[in-house]
Amino acid sequence: MFIPLEKDGSINIKNYPFLGEWYSFMDRLKGIGRGSMKVHYKSGIAEFDQLNQLNVDTAFVNFEPTTKGIILRFNKTNRIRAFGLAYTSIHQIQIENIRIAPKSRLSQKGKDRTKGKLFIEGNFNTIVFAIPVNQVEKIVSFFSKLPISDRIKIIDTGI
Repeated sequence: MFIPLEKDGSINIKNYPFLGEWYSFMDRLKGIGRGSMKVHYKSGIAEFDQLNQLNVDTAFVNFEPTTKGIILRFNKTNRIRAFGLAYTSIHQIQIENIRIAPKSRLSQKGKDRTKGKLFIEGNFNTIVFAIPVNQVEKIVSFFSKLPISDRIKIIDTGI
């Protein structure tokens, strides 16, 4: 569901009971309820797709967990939007971990480089994201802390 932002960019979570509440400060100290790092938005949400077609700049999304869902915050050249997904509407989260060759043998000696794709499937269109280089583990860690960790599917592919 598209979520209009307040003038200061915040979200009045009480207007969206299907998302529950924000996690408490103590939960955040325990590592539960923290937002994710940014991923690159590709497709799947009509409101975001319209903004994504405005120019060639990269569109970023980060995920903010709530007690009953996830808020996707979209940002493309300071055009900010939000979209809420209830946990009950998410059927599967698929993460593709793609190993890629190092840029140069000297600078990346012995280091694996990975990038990935993220697909969120449910009672809506499939939402597609690209995960930046060497950030796949952080995204897997983020989703595995949520109450829907049993719906994560990880696919490893080589070079």
